[in-house]
Amino acid sequence: MSGEQTDQGVVADPDYDDLREGLGDPHLTAQAIDELRKIIIATGALDEVEFLISERTDQALAALAAAELDADARTALSELAVAATARSL
Repeated sequence: MSGEQTDQGVVADPDYDDLREGLGDPHLTAQAIDELRKIIIATGALDEVEFLISERTDQALAALAAAELDADARTALSELAVAATARSL
């Protein structure tokens, strides 16, 4: 349920292209998309994916902290990891 980053830092995908592409149906109706979103949330799939994103981000940040890198490079990569995975639903 990804989308684009807005100026306010909120992830938004008003066209739900990720669902359409994932299901291979570019003509999903708004009603079908709403039903799919309800199923994704009700089954816990959304929470599980968010947990995995958080877990992998933490692992990446720990690896960066332990790596022999220039401090500026470590900071830049850490900020990139956070920016790439920070989501607001």
